[in-house]
Amino acid sequence: MNIIFNPDKFFKNFSKKDDLIKPLLIITLFSTLLSINSYIKTSLVLKIFPKIPMLQIMPFISMIFSFIGGFISYLILAALFYIITIFLDGKGSFKKFLALFAYTYIPNIIGLILLIIANYYFLSNVDVQSIINLEQNPEVIIKNLYPKTLIFTEFLINLAVTIWNVVLWAYAIKYGREIEFKKALIIASIFGAISILLSVYGIIKYL
Repeated sequence: MNIIFNPDKFFKNFSKKDDLIKPLLIITLFSTLLSINSYIKTSLVLKIFPKIPMLQIMPFISMIFSFIGGFISYLILAALFYIITIFLDGKGSFKKFLALFAYTYIPNIIGLILLIIANYYFLSNVDVQSIINLEQNPEVIIKNLYPKTLIFTEFLINLAVTIWNVVLWAYAIKYGREIEFKKALIIASIFGAISILLSVYGIIKYL
């Protein structure tokens, strides 16, 4: 529970350990949940084109790409933080920082569980046929598949996860790169702001 109530102590303790198994399990779980969420959303879109055989494998292809994408996004984001902190005289190996940075994905795991529940609940009740009968443009159909309640629910979940991420990123940078917390928080906040802006753009796109 320290990761919620005392993240400083949490990252300080884990920065002294040389364990790659737990970080790997965390990212594997994150990627698995990402692929499940992707399957649920892609399966709904597939209902629009049920008579096209080639599209039947789309949900499974989406799952594979999402699973791989989870690991890639983790590596890229960790590498970006690591490179930026080089210019702030950051210390410590990339391996150590990579292991510590994996723990910042715990909020994402919780967020994805909530997103999977929300997506399954809202999307399983969508009447695809009635939407198709009212609209013939595929882009508009896909846009109308997602209820506005779900879009705002996803935004609120992503917002909460991002804010939590910012705090954990800052402590991961502090102990993984030996940089004072104030500077670490500024770096984390910039990335957090970018993430929130992308989420806002996503809402606008579906309104």
